[in-house]
Amino acid sequence: PPPIEARWEALGERQVKFRGEKDTIVVTAKEGLFTAIKLEIDDGDLEMYNVVVTFGDGSKFSPETRFNFDQGSRSRTIDLPGNARFIRKVEFYYRSKVAKGHARLRLWGRHAN
Repeated sequence: PPPIEARWEALGERQVKFRGEKDTIVVTAKEGLFTAIKLEIDDGDLEMYNVVVTFGDGSKFSPETRFNFDQGSRSRTIDLPGNARFIRKVEFYYRSKVAKGHARLRLWGRHAN
């Protein structure tokens, strides 16, 4: 049989400002179980220097992160360790490269099949 295509869901977004910042996107258990995440940037450029994923059981995962996003770009797929599980929240540490306005950061999650 043909492989099952992964289903991606938008888990949240934040407007990010010009200067070093930290933001959090809270994800609830009703969203489901996930095996990977991706990040997308619109309306500006952004340097992401840390991402911390907190799972439903309280454990944390911080992938090797140093992304430089141009407007309209996405990160690589970041596979989450272990079995598919609930994500409680994702924290982002970044520096926006826009001098005016805001860049928009969007978080995507790949559902477990």
